[in-house]
Amino acid sequence: EICEEKGEESRFISGLPRDQKWIRVEPLASLPLEKLKQLAKETNLSCRVQEDGRLLVYGKAEDIKGFVKKMTEEICKE
Repeated sequence: EICEEKGEESRFISGLPRDQKWIRVEPLASLPLEKLKQLAKETNLSCRVQEDGRLLVYGKAEDIKGFVKKMTEEICKE
């Protein structure tokens, strides 16, 4: 797999319920970690910071879509 070749984490995340979807988000200058955490909370999602500094955001599929939409809106504002 490509993930293994790059030395990245696998697609399986331990400790998450099977019915929840997840995404990894890398903080940017325009969207720092704290802002990403705030957006996740606003969209009823849970999150945790991973060892590599990325944010793992997880919850219901429709909430993930809302989170991505809010991130996009924040980036477009600038």
